[in-house]
Amino acid sequence: MAYIKLYKGLDLSAGPQIAFLLKSVANGKEVFENVNPVDADSITAVAFDYIKDRAGQAGGAYADQPSLTSGKFFKPYNFDINLGLHFNVSQTVKFDLRSNYGLVNAINDYYKAGFGIKKINRMFGAQASLAIEFGKKEK
Repeated sequence: MAYIKLYKGLDLSAGPQIAFLLKSVANGKEVFENVNPVDADSITAVAFDYIKDRAGQAGGAYADQPSLTSGKFFKPYNFDINLGLHFNVSQTVKFDLRSNYGLVNAINDYYKAGFGIKKINRMFGAQASLAIEFGKKEK
């Protein structure tokens, strides 16, 4: 991360970041439309693990895939760019605004095409923090 002093008490930070997907699960119910609502097959419980599920595994995330030669649904890594503004309000009070934007689509391109997903699926995060320092200053 690079820090640049813009003005007294105001800094800018920018730099790269790499992120790894550690867990990706989906739990809930899948409801099929245009099916009799009292039919037991119209609502199905799902419990997918997009990292651990295997191709062809019944009830898994890739049940309809004969193999995973094209990779998993979500990419296991992401490269981000970070940008932040840091305000030193006083010696003991600091305020930060930070954001990061993913440079890599989160969904594997093979599945995007298969599901007709046309959007860019990139990560974005924003953070605001206030730091207050307590205690005695050492000289």
